[in-house]
Parts: sequence; structure tokens; C-alpha cells
Amino acid sequence: MNRPTPTSVRFGAHSMARFIEQTMRTSAQFDPF
Repeated sequence: MNRPTPTSVRFGAHSMARFIEQTMRTSAQFDPF
């Protein structure tokens, strides 16, 4: 099991943040409140 490089870790965190941002935005559109 090789350790992930800082670049891959940074990319993973970035993609995760983007995914959460997209989910929050889309859910906010359908949220009645």
C-alpha cells in the first residue's frame, strides 16, 4: 500500500469540496426553506 502523494491528496480534497459544493447548491434549489 503506497502512500498518496501530496498532489493527489490535495486533488482529492479539492474534488471532495467541489462535490459537496455541488450537492449543497442543487439541494438548496429544491429545499422549501
